[in-house]
Amino acid sequence: MMVLGHQFPSNQALAAELQTVNSDDDLLSEDVQSEGLNEDAEEAELPIAESSADDVKKSIELTDAEVQRLMQEEEDRRRQQNGRRGRLRELEETRAQLAQKQLELLQTEQELLDREQSLAVLREELELERKIRALLTKEKEQAVEEAVLARGLCAGANLLP
Repeated sequence: MMVLGHQFPSNQALAAELQTVNSDDDLLSEDVQSEGLNEDAEEAELPIAESSADDVKKSIELTDAEVQRLMQEEEDRRRQQNGRRGRLRELEETRAQLAQKQLELLQTEQELLDREQSLAVLREELELERKIRALLTKEKEQAVEEAVLARGLCAGANLLP
């Protein structure tokens, strides 16, 4: 089992270890009884039990210190993740803004292309209009010239006998 980044043994593992310790204790008590040193062994075990209790207490104190350290590390990791998440959000926002600006740029570019095309069409129309005007002016001049010639002929025909 993992708690605050620290690995603890599972209940099954603890039960198996307890069985091993109990079986070792049973074997030890059988050896002591067979030798007849049961009372001496209990007295000898007492200081060992006290020292192991002290060891357990120290290991628990170390564990408390480790827990504090692990909690601090976990908090630091969370801060870093929050910082990363904040940077990721900022990056996503920047990307969204960039995409929006690109879209606006494309729209503006399309409008400019439309204007250029409109301008090109207007230029063509203007050029065609100039050509038509030149043709009409030429035709008018020819018509005026023909009219003058026609009058001259008509006036000359009246003079002829």
